[in-house]
Amino acid sequence: YVISAIQLMQFGYAIAAAFLLIFWDDVLDVKFSSVQAKWFLIVLILCELAFNWIAAKILTRYTLCTSLGELVNKSILQETMAKFKLDEAVREREKKIQEEKDSNDAMTKAKENYVSSEATGKGPGQKYKKTTTAP
Repeated sequence: YVISAIQLMQFGYAIAAAFLLIFWDDVLDVKFSSVQAKWFLIVLILCELAFNWIAAKILTRYTLCTSLGELVNKSILQETMAKFKLDEAVREREKKIQEEKDSNDAMTKAKENYVSSEATGKGPGQKYKKTTTAP
């Protein structure tokens, strides 16, 4: 639809330009036309410039969207995607292993602190122990 609309608009501008070229003498004669030739020409040129600017913006995006898939080598793309997914899986696995290692290290350190505090008699369980006194 985009190409058809652009062709239709271009055809319209071509007809207006052809009209201006063919009937230039009649357009210059103010009594036979309601629009002066210079305004007709100025509007035609401004509309053509606006059309070309918009078409340049739209066509580049349209062409990119429709033709980009044809420019890619699909086997290389699949290899690259597989490598990316493998790298992501390896990174996630290494992150998980590191988290488990950090968790184990923290648990070991907590156990060591508990054992050392029990050995010195200042542990959390010491205040509940019964103390016996000799009579």
